[in-house]
Amino acid sequence: EWGQAVPAACGPDQRSSGTVDPTSFDGVFYALHDETTLYLAFRAADDQVDCRDQTTPDFMNSDYLRLYLSAIDPDGRSDTALSPKDLVLAVSVLGKGDRPAVRVPPYAAGTPPGFRLENCSFAARRNESGYTFEAAIPLSGVGSGLGTGSILGANVLVGDADGGRRVGEMCLGRFLPDYWLSPRSYFRLAL
Repeated sequence: EWGQAVPAACGPDQRSSGTVDPTSFDGVFYALHDETTLYLAFRAADDQVDCRDQTTPDFMNSDYLRLYLSAIDPDGRSDTALSPKDLVLAVSVLGKGDRPAVRVPPYAAGTPPGFRLENCSFAARRNESGYTFEAAIPLSGVGSGLGTGSILGANVLVGDADGGRRVGEMCLGRFLPDYWLSPRSYFRLAL
């Protein structure tokens, strides 16, 4: 089914902090949807999968993903700070051993009214070249009235940790000052 998604490659061109060496870390992001659910995937090539950080609020020193979603088209949005209109999830890819650890980080300004973490599904697995991560998020948890033809605001940050410390990060959205705290960094995700 992921073959129907348009792949978005991630590598040194999306570097937002630290070092992103394509010989040790890069990946591909995918998004699909049906009438009720948004499906996201990230396939990473990572020479050292490290998910030991469980203490920082957003798993900063683990291999992580930070998922940002909004029911508002970013082209029509002037907000410069996150608000309860933005769903922000911090994911330690294999933070629970064989599955992801997921939380709403403290810099998120709340969550959209319909969002419940327990209604989402997350999975990850280590493979010979790194890891694969998949998420299923109900569209109703992002905003009301979403479906085919809707435009979401989105950003995906992917962090690489080695030896218990973050060494690099990639940002799929617009790289701006405070990109991790601003909906101005979002890209358009068409359903």
